[in-house]
Amino acid sequence: MSLVKVEELSYTYPYAREAALKKVNLQIDRGEFILLLGPSGCGKSTLAITLNGVIPHEMGGEVRGSVQVCGMNTQDYRVSDFARKVGIVFQNPDAQIIHSRVEDEVTFPMQNLLVPPDEMQRRRDEVLGIVGLTAQRRSLVHTLSGGQKQRLAIAAALSMNPELLILDEPTAHLDPKGTKEVMSTVEKLNREGNITVMLIEHKLDEITKYADRIAIMNQGTVVDEGEPRALLRQRSSYLMNDLGLFIPQVSEAAGLATKKGYRFDNMPVTLEEFPQSIRMKPGIIKPTPGTTEPVIEVESVSFAYRGGAEVLTEVSARIGKGEIVALLGSNGSGKTTLAKILVGLLKPTAGRARANFGNQSFDIAKNSPKSLCRYIGYSFQNPEHQFVTEKVFDEVAFSLQVQNHTPEDEIVKRTNTMLDTFGLLEFSNEHPLSLSMGQKRRLSIATVLILEPVMIIFDEPMTGQDKRGTDYIIDLVQKLRERGTTSLFITHDMHFVADVATSVIVLDGGRVIFRGTPQLLFNSSETLARASLADPMIHRLACRLDPSLSGIIRVGEFYDAIEAVI
Repeated sequence: MSLVKVEELSYTYPYAREAALKKVNLQIDRGEFILLLGPSGCGKSTLAITLNGVIPHEMGGEVRGSVQVCGMNTQDYRVSDFARKVGIVFQNPDAQIIHSRVEDEVTFPMQNLLVPPDEMQRRRDEVLGIVGLTAQRRSLVHTLSGGQKQRLAIAAALSMNPELLILDEPTAHLDPKGTKEVMSTVEKLNREGNITVMLIEHKLDEITKYADRIAIMNQGTVVDEGEPRALLRQRSSYLMNDLGLFIPQVSEAAGLATKKGYRFDNMPVTLEEFPQSIRMKPGIIKPTPGTTEPVIEVESVSFAYRGGAEVLTEVSARIGKGEIVALLGSNGSGKTTLAKILVGLLKPTAGRARANFGNQSFDIAKNSPKSLCRYIGYSFQNPEHQFVTEKVFDEVAFSLQVQNHTPEDEIVKRTNTMLDTFGLLEFSNEHPLSLSMGQKRRLSIATVLILEPVMIIFDEPMTGQDKRGTDYIIDLVQKLRERGTTSLFITHDMHFVADVATSVIVLDGGRVIFRGTPQLLFNSSETLARASLADPMIHRLACRLDPSLSGIIRVGEFYDAIEAVI
């Protein structure tokens, strides 16, 4: 029985030149778990908010076709009528959190639904336990990390016991352990609670196994759908090469193995499904590259927010010129706090951080963020926090314009080049807030790179990025390294770490617990467990097939190690 029925749905936002949705047809059965895939900006999030009535009642615009959810046509019922039926968690948790305290945020929707007090308290404690926020129950929301806020948004949605739960990249801000916990919870709600789930995601390694069906969107419409393993077997090349999407690394590995003569009855989506019969060449340990002269030296830095506990404790680290450093750790481990110290937004309560750029050597804490931005660029975790203009072109050009020494024709040329590099040239006249999350992220990076700093700090740059967007950034970072630019990434994306990082720093509870290469980290199960991290699926697959292949952390390396069928 269909819980959701979308027929010939087209939608155009107010003042938009082109429709965001174009004749979408989709049915979701009661109790089904459907995974919605598609390139950044293809209309996935727009489709999601048609299912709770936000479109058309709150957004305006032009709607054609019909949407029925739980037997109710969204054109005929108010958004409030769907509150008991549809729970939705957005990409950006700040867009839906309205209370200052954690427990109040969870109880607020239940208060609106007149849930009895005893039941309200029971549900509150249950959902906070589910998402791992019991200890933060009385905490102020602004003290939570980005990942903790995402868990809070999920808890608030779950508190209403919805029939349909829509999750729009719910794991984007979560560490690998948090992702596993949340997805296990969602699966339990789906299988045991019979809650229908529609999940929008880009990173599929630990998620595809939960789905009953995959639906693929492109350019505003649903272009294909089917059972995950069958669809991936038939359409993996189309998904990766034509649409620029990720597929599970184990599925990608199976596709590469077919090029060396192997055959698969079913496309594997988990490690256990990949056949042990694939023959592999013995592993070779590669030498560890040496370090370069330091551009950043952090010496016994500690930090505590006013009236709060210590967030960083005696942190020491060196970042070499031209390095690509990944700063890792669980949600709330102090990563963003350390980054803000490095750009002068926060001053350490003890210790110091020094910068060495060419002939310039100075104590970072003694310089203002304005003076430091000539040397160190910073792309925020939430890109919307750094937008200051009303047009995409102006946003990128802004930094050059305020310097007052770049000729106007040079500003136009450099801005258009940067927009073209990030695939944003066609959106030059759009408002930054009208972009998809992946496009906003690329725009925020472009605004930093336009000044050509000697070091760049990226806070969760992969959030909302499809494979094509990720590849843009990987290629860009490699080119920056070639010209001597140093990069520091705060990320939970272990594939990205494997692909580009030259070294890794891991924080846990505000202390440094690991410094070394990605290969060393991924083979340190103790460090991974302590910091709530996980090694890439391709590394686990290689080790499972042959323990001597522990140095493999990239799909290309796995392909090179496969013995061809004679």
